[in-house]
Amino acid sequence: MDIVEVIGGYLPLKRSGRSFKALCPFHSEKTPSFHVFPESQLFKCFGCGKAGTVFSFLMAQDRMEFHEAVRAMAERVGLTLREEGGEGDRGSGERDALIAALRAAMYHFRGTLNSGAGEKARDYLTGRGIGPALVDRFLLGYAPGEWDGLLKALRGQFPEPLLEKAGLVALSQKGSRYDRFRDRILFPIADVRGRVVGFGGRAMPGAPDDTPKYVNSPETPVYRKGQILYGLHLAREENLQELGVVIVEGYTDVILLHGAGVTNACAACGTALTPEHVRLLKRYTNRIHLVFDGDAAGVRAMDRGLELLAGEDVDLSLVVLPGDEDPADFVGRCGADAFREALRGGRDLCDFKLAVVAGKEDLSTPGGMARAADEMLALVRKVRHPVRRGEYLRRTAEGLRTSEEALRARLSQQERPAPAAGPAGSPAPAAGPRALHEGLVVEALLGDAALAGGPGRRCRRSGSRSPRFARRWSGSSRCSSEGGGRRSPS
Repeated sequence: MDIVEVIGGYLPLKRSGRSFKALCPFHSEKTPSFHVFPESQLFKCFGCGKAGTVFSFLMAQDRMEFHEAVRAMAERVGLTLREEGGEGDRGSGERDALIAALRAAMYHFRGTLNSGAGEKARDYLTGRGIGPALVDRFLLGYAPGEWDGLLKALRGQFPEPLLEKAGLVALSQKGSRYDRFRDRILFPIADVRGRVVGFGGRAMPGAPDDTPKYVNSPETPVYRKGQILYGLHLAREENLQELGVVIVEGYTDVILLHGAGVTNACAACGTALTPEHVRLLKRYTNRIHLVFDGDAAGVRAMDRGLELLAGEDVDLSLVVLPGDEDPADFVGRCGADAFREALRGGRDLCDFKLAVVAGKEDLSTPGGMARAADEMLALVRKVRHPVRRGEYLRRTAEGLRTSEEALRARLSQQERPAPAAGPAGSPAPAAGPRALHEGLVVEALLGDAALAGGPGRRCRRSGSRSPRFARRWSGSSRCSSEGGGRRSPS
């Protein structure tokens, strides 16, 4: 495929002599310096210096690995790649089949939403402020209440075991298969390339009280919820390096934020934000705004797992919305500008955790102060960057009204390795210089006949004389003397 055609799908290229030019997508500029050359099938930005082939462009623009860029180009031109290596080839073929089945299911659900059976679902979406444009942008669908509607629709195209492996159907105790999603609005979940890899299904209003509000796809070979963010394939169309990315809780939050113009929003799929999510986002930006509902449950949800994120070197801003409103309600009532203002008022990881700890512990007592310090230091221990760690310690000392020296002393205690257990389970004595020297002396006595005052001792395993100071004394080596079979003292 021609490089001009591919890059033209991302940038508004204009003819300029023998090349095409546009504003560079890889750095900010006001005058176009990004050129695409059809004769050589290369691109080059004379501003930032980035250059290469169409694969280089896809790797930089879409944050792909090389093999992903090759596969993406092959899909564009309708080629099927055969991967060498047997197992990898079969695995790739299975993944392609699963993606095809999920895509077919998405079209089936969309067709149902637009049919007479989907009228109730359309009314619900309209009532939530999700009009036809957003329905089409996010490929929303509807699964009616039948037990085998999707199964019957796809049975002739895909084998039932494949549909089960894709998470579209489930197996009953009697061994028969049935639709996993019934009488639910379907939110297709896509990977960063826009391929549907799973679904989130919301129960319709009026469902029985014991009906789960959401049913999501199970983990499959193509869907790992700890590695997928809902809406990221659309959010990455924005300049995330400048705007940062907004992480919210729900599918509807993402959709309505996009509808209000906050198009850098996405959501974790029924799980907390994971380090894998953060590493995925770091392909696009180093700024992450984590937004939760303003109630106590929202604060608790945000507090969980913060230590895991502290080890990732990103600028994390935590935003708690006022009242009990979720992002969808807030942006609907106050608008996008007010939401962006709330983002600007977010707290970084250290300040947010300090506020949470101060709300739980009585800092006027030594015990409360000690517990608060330990909880903060659990966060600090995860921070790898020395400058960031030092700043967290400074702020913690200031917030808890204690000294950095005391915090560093406590941190040193916590990071000191625990002493190894002895043979009976009791802690072994610390291996200080004196213990080390004594051990070397004992080893020399055991290994040198002249020093030991008797026949030289040999190692039971090899039978060779143990050289002086050849190894550290462990007190547990089993040796026998040449003359007898007695075990040496330990």
